[in-house]
Amino acid sequence: MRNTKKVLMVLMLLGFVLQGCAMMKSSPYGPDHATYSDEKLHVTYNNTLFRTYEASRSALQDMGMNITNVQKKPNEVRIDATMKNGTDVHLILHAEKPDLTAVDIKVGQYGLEPASREISEKIESHLKV
Repeated sequence: MRNTKKVLMVLMLLGFVLQGCAMMKSSPYGPDHATYSDEKLHVTYNNTLFRTYEASRSALQDMGMNITNVQKKPNEVRIDATMKNGTDVHLILHAEKPDLTAVDIKVGQYGLEPASREISEKIESHLKV
């Protein structure tokens, strides 16, 4: 009877540990996590809001875009820009945690996924510097 209780306790603890590992593995955070929905690319970067903002601004400028508007709030930044061909670009950066920033990228009125992903990759390359 006593051994049965120990075995059950070990199995319960093992279940909790495995459940925690599964939750960490499926976490939606990290620079490689990007999903496209609602005409926007949703990306998370393991970096501060300030550094992600600076990287985003530099990325847009490097790509020849004209930044037309920047709105800063304590936990959120909105960047509006225009591509050389006149297409609008909108980025909304939101601090999820001190070192985790979510970014929504929308290119054009109805969203252009390839262009959004190109911007995301450029932002990531600026964060690695």
